[in-house]
Amino acid sequence: MVYIFLLGTLGVIISLIWFVLTLIKKKDKKKPKMFLISSLILTVIGVFSIGTDSASESKSNNSSSSSEIIENKSSISSTQTSYNRYEETSQPTSKTRESSVADQQKDNYDEVNSLIKEHLTDSQGWATGKLDGDGNPTENGTPDENQAWALYVHDLKYTGDEIAVYTDAGFSDLPNAEKDSIANTCQSVVSAYLGPEENWEPEDYRKGLFLTVYNGEDPLGHSKVLNMKEYKWY
Repeated sequence: MVYIFLLGTLGVIISLIWFVLTLIKKKDKKKPKMFLISSLILTVIGVFSIGTDSASESKSNNSSSSSEIIENKSSISSTQTSYNRYEETSQPTSKTRESSVADQQKDNYDEVNSLIKEHLTDSQGWATGKLDGDGNPTENGTPDENQAWALYVHDLKYTGDEIAVYTDAGFSDLPNAEKDSIANTCQSVVSAYLGPEENWEPEDYRKGLFLTVYNGEDPLGHSKVLNMKEYKWY
C-alpha cells in the first residue's frame, strides 16, 4: 500500500540522518542500523504492495472489459439469431416462391385445358352432326366438314412446354398437307384460350407454339424449331 511505502521511505531518511550523527558523535551505531534495516523492509513491502494493487486493479478492469465484450457479443448474436428467424418465417424462400408460381401456372393451364377440351368435344359433335349450331344435342344434324379435323384428335392440351395433340391410328395415313392443316387448327384452338390468359401480343399468335403429335405415347411429328407452324412428320 502507498502509506507503507511512504512510512518506509521516511524511516530510511531518518535512519540515514541518525546514522550520520552517530558517526560524528562516535556513538553506538547498532540502533540506527536496525532502524535503517526495518525501514528498508517497510519500503520494499510498500513497493510490492503498490505493484500488487495495480496488477489487481488492471486485472479487474480487464475482467470487466472482457465481460462487457462477451455480453455485447452475446447481445449481437442474439439479435442476429432473432433477425434470421424473422427472415426465415416472414420471407418466402426462393423455392417457395418458385413452387407458388408453378402451382399458379398449373391452375391457369388446368382452366385453359378445360376450355380446350370443351371446344374439342363441341367440334367433334358438329363434325358428326350430333350437335346443332348452338351446341345442343340433335339427331338430325348435318355433319360440318370444317370440323372434321376433330375426328382425328381424341385429346388436345397445353402442357406448359408444348401443345400435345393425341390422335388415333388413322392420322398416320393422312397426307402431310392434311396433317399440317389439323396441326395448325390445333394451334389456333389452343392460342384462342391461352393467348388471353397470358396477354399475348399479335406477334405471339402469329408465331404459335411448339406442337407435338402423338399416337398414344409414340410421337408422329413436331413443329420445326425456326417455324412453329411448319412440321416434321416421321
